[in-house]
Amino acid sequence: KVRYVGDVVAVVAAKSEKAAREAMKNIKVEYEILDPVFDMREASKEGAPVIHDEDDCSGVFDKSRNIAAHFVMDIGDVEKTLESCDFVVRNTYHVDTQLHAALEPHNALTYFDSVGRLTVVSSTQVPFHCRRILSRILKKPIADIRVIKPRIGGGFGGKQSIIVEPYAALVTIKTGMPARIVMENTVSLPSWSPVQRHCRFTTRWTPFISAAT
Repeated sequence: KVRYVGDVVAVVAAKSEKAAREAMKNIKVEYEILDPVFDMREASKEGAPVIHDEDDCSGVFDKSRNIAAHFVMDIGDVEKTLESCDFVVRNTYHVDTQLHAALEPHNALTYFDSVGRLTVVSSTQVPFHCRRILSRILKKPIADIRVIKPRIGGGFGGKQSIIVEPYAALVTIKTGMPARIVMENTVSLPSWSPVQRHCRFTTRWTPFISAAT
């Protein structure tokens, strides 16, 4: 199931970039167009298409309503403060999609070390989170995975997503050989942006004004 433009359909492993590109030409894909989900409020209504309908989907608040997380944060006594205000303005603001455009694209190098431990050298901001995700995806004990984070060429939060590491790791596991993946910006930007900010955030903001006495 492909959920957005840039979602991974297939992985091609080759000894050279030229060979990989030639192999990609032989991949033919036929898509069945599903009902799209573009609006956050529409996506959370009963009967809306479920984006993550796989049985092993976990870690989300309510997958049947496409809600990844839910939390309420109050600082102080909000209602009491509002009651004491002379003016209260309520509105809903929409923020457009955002993208962290680092100079260095997402990349990863994977190999087995001398004791057979899967080693991942990744341009990531979250090495321990990366290891946890890989352990879950690959169904390997977390102690059998090591993630190395060198200095990265920009991140700004954009490299807190685990984008390329699982695919390089799968190639290494399947072949026993080192694998490297480096995304071009023309592929990197559209492919991981939906993962980071794939919907508009709607916030109900209540600025309040209390007249000076």
